[in-house]
Amino acid sequence: MWEVTRTVRQADTEWVSLGVICVLLNIFAKGIRWYKLSGGMGQQAGIRKVLAAFLARQVLNLIYPVRTGDVSHILVLGKDGDQRAIVLGTVVLEKLADLVSYMLLVLLLLTLLPLPTWLDRSALGITLPIV
Repeated sequence: MWEVTRTVRQADTEWVSLGVICVLLNIFAKGIRWYKLSGGMGQQAGIRKVLAAFLARQVLNLIYPVRTGDVSHILVLGKDGDQRAIVLGTVVLEKLADLVSYMLLVLLLLTLLPLPTWLDRSALGITLPIV
């Protein structure tokens, strides 16, 4: 525990502040994205409720397993069956958009970062049988 405290005290406050600002901007941007994805239902609920539901979702996903926050998001924003189906669809759409973004990021990193020779050979050994 003392080692953690010592390491935190040695951290550069400018970098920590920049990291916190980036995380807050990311959360806000995702909340705005949810507001836009939910369309008329989001405008009916209001941006504050959508942002609050998104933040509650994030916290629940951190605390509980099995994407509990996603279920809570559906229950909070969807009042009846039709609205819950719409929210579920936007959850699926968001997960697909995240998956595509991660895949593109991995492809970009694979082209930009030099790979060690052992990884390069093993990746070639894995991809050749697939092709």
